[in-house]
Amino acid sequence: MLSRYSAMNSQQKVRELAHLGGLSLRTDYSGRGMFGQTCMGVVCDKEDYEETIEKAAELGLSGHRTDDMGRQMIIYYPQIKGNGGGNSMLNQLGLR
Repeated sequence: MLSRYSAMNSQQKVRELAHLGGLSLRTDYSGRGMFGQTCMGVVCDKEDYEETIEKAAELGLSGHRTDDMGRQMIIYYPQIKGNGGGNSMLNQLGLR
């Protein structure tokens, strides 16, 4: 039996992960060693990290990296290029 996520592309899966967890979506994150290239990721509270990774696996996402952001973490996927349209900080400020 195919999951309903099997028809989604990787970008859609990251968006769904953010939606399901009520997480902030980043489509413009540049992590360590990315030399200015950007990718998609989600920001979660540290205590929700393991649950978020489990949900990502259920969606078929793998190859994540993380960066510590103080009380939060970003889980990002260097292989999944973002389109720049979901920068949560700009959205929250009403600038997009």
